[in-house]
Amino acid sequence: MEVDIEAMDRRVKWWLLGVSLGTLALLILAALAENVYPQWRLTRKAYAKILEQRATDGRGKMIADQFKIDLVGRLFGQDVVKRIRNAEDPAAIVTSWARTESMWRTLRAKYLLYR
Repeated sequence: MEVDIEAMDRRVKWWLLGVSLGTLALLILAALAENVYPQWRLTRKAYAKILEQRATDGRGKMIADQFKIDLVGRLFGQDVVKRIRNAEDPAAIVTSWARTESMWRTLRAKYLLYR
């Protein structure tokens, strides 16, 4: 039994080309999902709409225009971002930090140079 090496070689090359193109397509989709359509941008847009709706005075409208949720995640942690995504009241989120803040102030007090 003879094996046609050229035909087999051609099939392997086509198979490799197909797999390579498929991999390239997946990488492009992943790059788009990570950089163009990430969840945090969608969340930021939704929360910005909530802020716009609740902004009643000039200061509130200015804050709503400048809001960026990615900074919130970096400063306060992902649990805050989750609470924002669930459309929890911003005042309730801030109020929930009182115990942690008092612990931090107590710890910080012994390192202050000036009181």
